[in-house]
Amino acid sequence: MYNNFQKDADELQALIMEDAKKVYSEKVIERWLNPKNLGRIRNPEVYWGAEKQIVIDSIGERRTFIVQIPRGVKPGTLLRVVLNESKDEEILLRVRII
Repeated sequence: MYNNFQKDADELQALIMEDAKKVYSEKVIERWLNPKNLGRIRNPEVYWGAEKQIVIDSIGERRTFIVQIPRGVKPGTLLRVVLNESKDEEILLRVRII
């Protein structure tokens, strides 16, 4: 029974990754699976919505962005953030509430 469950879980995970690759770039998926920039949102900020400053360190470059957190966001939600006007660079932020 466990083997069937594991097989089903592996198939589901493969389908999720296949769908993600249709929507997101390899770089975005890599950052989603291996997050480096972690932050936290407090309960009042979740209730009312908030602007949060994020800092991204990348090869010899540090960039700061302001991200609008939507009101009522749930823990574990992925927020897609486009980092430049040409929309070719983006990151996914997973919401963690403290």
